Amino acid sequence: MTRILLVAATILLAGCAGAATFDTGRLSTNTSRLDFATIAGGGRDMHTQIFGNPFAIPDDFFADSVTAVFNTRNSRSPSNFTTRPGPSARPNFRLVLTFNPAERGLPSRLCRSPETIPLAPASTRPIRLQIAFCQGDKDISSRRGTLADATGPEDPRFQNFLAQALQLTQPERNRFRRFD
Repeated sequence: MTRILLVAATILLAGCAGAATFDTGRLSTNTSRLDFATIAGGGRDMHTQIFGNPFAIPDDFFADSVTAVFNTRNSRSPSNFTTRPGPSARPNFRLVLTFNPAERGLPSRLCRSPETIPLAPASTRPIRLQIAFCQGDKDISSRRGTLADATGPEDPRFQNFLAQALQLTQPERNRFRRFD
């Protein structure tokens, strides 16, 4: 019996080795799901700013890989996530991601001055992510996540991590609003 429990625990831990973890995050009490689905995105370009790169690949290729995951694995906001937004983008809204920040920054800093956040080397593991949905210089929602490891942007573990981060940043409903 003890051997069976030990084997089961080992299998369970092995399955979790590549799992992503996220903090409870922050969600503005003024935010409605409409802010995500229609006002900010609503079929428009969503300016996506990406700082840091956890892989030894060109930054442009990495950024295109991240936005491709968002565009194919996003069920909550009909947006075109892009680092090069066109005229359809709402200039006051954007999604900001920082990979492997060297320090744990405030979510509001992601929206005010993300370029000032120091970054750890690309090879740093686990991969850390700070993501914020911004309206101007204020964060509407934000999360911090950690992924044990991934081999590159095509790694299913990394793609699942990104998809989960985006979903958690665009909650289905705001628990602070009674009729959301």
